[in-house]
Amino acid sequence: MAMKTLAAVVALAALCSPALAGTPQTPGSLGLRFVINASGAPRAYDVGVTTDHRCAMASQKRADLEDYITVCTSDEGRLDIEWSTRSAVGEYHSKGSVVLTRGSSTEIGAQSGPRLTVTLQ
Repeated sequence: MAMKTLAAVVALAALCSPALAGTPQTPGSLGLRFVINASGAPRAYDVGVTTDHRCAMASQKRADLEDYITVCTSDEGRLDIEWSTRSAVGEYHSKGSVVLTRGSSTEIGAQSGPRLTVTLQ
């Protein structure tokens, strides 16, 4: 009887506990700061995105300007970024990928035009 009880307890524990190999990983979270430097004062956007192939977006639209930023994560630790800005003096669109470590920044965009600073916080 004791063996049957022990076997039942072991079977119940095995059924109630998650399988180690099949346990899904909890996605991480990335804090990003984007700063658009184009026609006028810099405009900053803080965005949070999870690391499980999710995307996040920030945008602003006023009569005199429009900003749009989308960022998606990938398996390789890459950030896929698409952004655009529009003002009375022009419009700029860019799409690319960057790899950053926490606390680091990079700047992308036109060499003598609109620039996007990306910081992984």
